[in-house]
Amino acid sequence: MKKTFGIRKDERWIVLLAVLLLALLNGLMIYKYYGLFTRGGNLGFWGLFHDHFCVSGFDVLGYLTVTRWKEYYSLYRHPLLALMLYPLYALNHWLMGVWGYNFAVFIVGALMMVCAVYSFLFMHRIFRFCIGLGRTDALMLTLMTFSFAYVMLAVMVPDHFGISLMLLTLTLYKAVGSLQLPPKGEVQRTGSLPYGGRFGGGLSWGLLFLVATGVTTTNAVKVALADWMKPQRTRSLPYGGRFGGGLSWRHVLVVYVVPLAILVATYAWQYEEFVVPEKIAQDISLQLRKEKDKEYARKIEQHNAWKAKQNGKPLVDNPLFEWTSTSVPRWQSCVENLWGESIMLHQDYLMHDMNVDRPVIVHYRWAAQYVFLGLLLVLFVWGIWCGRRERLMRLCLAWLAFDLLLHVVLAFGLTEVYIMGAHWLFVVTIALAYLLKAQNASRRPWLRALLWIMTACLWIYNGWLVVGYMC
Repeated sequence: MKKTFGIRKDERWIVLLAVLLLALLNGLMIYKYYGLFTRGGNLGFWGLFHDHFCVSGFDVLGYLTVTRWKEYYSLYRHPLLALMLYPLYALNHWLMGVWGYNFAVFIVGALMMVCAVYSFLFMHRIFRFCIGLGRTDALMLTLMTFSFAYVMLAVMVPDHFGISLMLLTLTLYKAVGSLQLPPKGEVQRTGSLPYGGRFGGGLSWGLLFLVATGVTTTNAVKVALADWMKPQRTRSLPYGGRFGGGLSWRHVLVVYVVPLAILVATYAWQYEEFVVPEKIAQDISLQLRKEKDKEYARKIEQHNAWKAKQNGKPLVDNPLFEWTSTSVPRWQSCVENLWGESIMLHQDYLMHDMNVDRPVIVHYRWAAQYVFLGLLLVLFVWGIWCGRRERLMRLCLAWLAFDLLLHVVLAFGLTEVYIMGAHWLFVVTIALAYLLKAQNASRRPWLRALLWIMTACLWIYNGWLVVGYMC
């Protein structure tokens, strides 16, 4: 743990650069909402935050939870997130009592900063030590990862995506030590990569599985894939199992059974203790207000009709499938949202919310933007081919396949799929790393120059639009 999260002397300049860039992004978020969101006292915080916060489809629930703790998050998607934020709420509650101001924007901003800096550091380590790139190339691709529009936004908004990004990059980095197959007859030892680049045993995997799944349920699949894809001759200590003879019962117990039991138990407790009473109270309050204020009732009906039209018909009439759709145009959404908006912001309807006034499909103004995205897609596919025999690349492709199944095949959140970009966009730069590594001495400088130009273009373009929107 100390090796993994410790910062070595040769990494200090990387961390300093990350802190400067990410402090600027989080400072923009604080600057935009400082006047409204630092108000203290007995206020209607839901209306204050929900009515005024708008950054694409991202939620403001982080600020809300730290301001006045409730189960705002959907439990089946984020079973432990509200509980994890409770210490920050306690700190903010104490500060509000002492100073009379709401410090949620600063506290959540600090949390996002820590997660983002470690995400930056883990990505740099993956490029440097796991793939084997030089310092300059590793820095370039780390900067490119954070130049993508919805990675840039994920590390500054008060949503869960910035936390998930840190946990997923940590999982990749820690898994790589297990994915490196040792010579036949040898047992792979811990510490095979610098700075704690391998988990020592099942207890660590179990803790990561619990925390990652508690933040976002779908992370369970990715942590499990990273665990399952360990090669046969790798042995984890002290609770390791081998694929050759099947996973040991101790490994399954520690990594999956115990964490899942904790998740189910805490889910049931939170649901009965917080969710059910709050839902009953909200339903009664909403019904009374609708009966008293006909104009409010009309607006609610109009908004619900708008959301139903935008999201389309779900696959199954069940709350678990409420974010799926059978009517969203798959191809256009993949072009403009999944690949387009995730990487390069659209100028029209900039950061508008699809559930409020943004159309599902928005087009770019210039053909050059499609050319840029097409070139990046070609390089991405080429990189996948170059790294197809590498276990890290195969793990990333397994993760990406799960995301595509979820968001394209089942159309879960496809109408605003770009906000989930932080869950998979790092796969693009990992593929580009294998592409760069595969080039010979004559072609590598040209590719490196192209990637630097593309990175600079994304930072300038997305950064300019983000600064303009926040200021």
